[in-house]
Amino acid sequence: MGVTFKNQLAAIVDSSDDAIISATPEGIITIWNAGAERLMGYTADEAIGRSVGILIPPERQEEECKIFEQVRQGQRVDHFETERLRKDGGRVPISLTAVPIRDGQGRITGISEIARDVSERNYMEEQLRQRTAQLQAMDRHKDEFLAMLAHELRNPLAPIKNAVSILRTKGLSDATILQWAQEIIDRQVEHLSHLVDDLLDASRIKHGKIVLQKQSTDLGGLILLAEKASAPLIEARNQRLITLPPPPGIYVNVDEARLIQVLSNLLDNAAKYSQEGSRIWLTTELQDPEVIIRVRDEGIGIPMELLPRIFDLFVQGDRTLDRSQGGLGVGLSLVKSLIEMHGGRVEAFSRGIGHGSEFTVRLPVLARPGEPPVSDTRATPWP
Repeated sequence: MGVTFKNQLAAIVDSSDDAIISATPEGIITIWNAGAERLMGYTADEAIGRSVGILIPPERQEEECKIFEQVRQGQRVDHFETERLRKDGGRVPISLTAVPIRDGQGRITGISEIARDVSERNYMEEQLRQRTAQLQAMDRHKDEFLAMLAHELRNPLAPIKNAVSILRTKGLSDATILQWAQEIIDRQVEHLSHLVDDLLDASRIKHGKIVLQKQSTDLGGLILLAEKASAPLIEARNQRLITLPPPPGIYVNVDEARLIQVLSNLLDNAAKYSQEGSRIWLTTELQDPEVIIRVRDEGIGIPMELLPRIFDLFVQGDRTLDRSQGGLGVGLSLVKSLIEMHGGRVEAFSRGIGHGSEFTVRLPVLARPGEPPVSDTRATPWP
């Protein structure tokens, strides 16, 4: 019966997925199961007779001494989180349980350790922590966005309300007052329309409902149209736009309206986030097989920690309400999505606060100077 029980116990120990190791009170390995071989990399012949110190990282030797001392005093250690060294030098995180081994008279004759690999559990916990942090950040961004949305909607509504109030007071007979009120209402309604359009575009892109109407287009002409679209804002801030147009004859396969939207968005951002009287550069160069469009400013710059997220939806530099520069943090996300729909890419650069910003758009070239443009009017949906 005793032999059968011992055989059964040995079979259970050897079939365990956990590493089961026994050692003398001095730490010499006496039992080494198959689970220990799989986890630590040593065979039983290589491990038995050697010190358990071969498994202990140098900085954890004192920790192991305390565990052994505790067990030698008759106590057990349950689910202690630590690390072990594999034969190949790698480390494996484990949950360790250590208990004393006693003889028939109750004397402690050895120590048994059960080590469970917790690598997968630790990985899942880390993934859960990261996902939780992402959800918390998304919730924070949502709250910030709602506050920014309320602020941005209130900004144009206040002057509209003021203009209507003055019209009620002064009446419609004063042509000067009437023209002034019309200009204010027109300007603020245009601003509101721009905010709503940005939100609708962001929603359409997210749900794959934007379709590009691409055609072969002279890049130089599109850049001029983008400059004109942003000129009122740049002039109102007394800023200087310095341009280096592309060489004549560069054609790109783009949706004209969308590319103008991208470039004017970048120019508007450069103007809004730069001091009055500052300079803005819009340059273009051919680096076959791409054309590179750069928008650079002398503005407030982008914090280094914000650069990796600058194209995320609802992200703005300096997002405090009292210093909002207008907009909902949607524009750069649209820029990135639209450029990628055109087979290009966009990048942001800044040396930090106070050092300005540069946005680089790269687009594939359809035709170069001296080559005939090839028309391609196929509609391209967002994949």
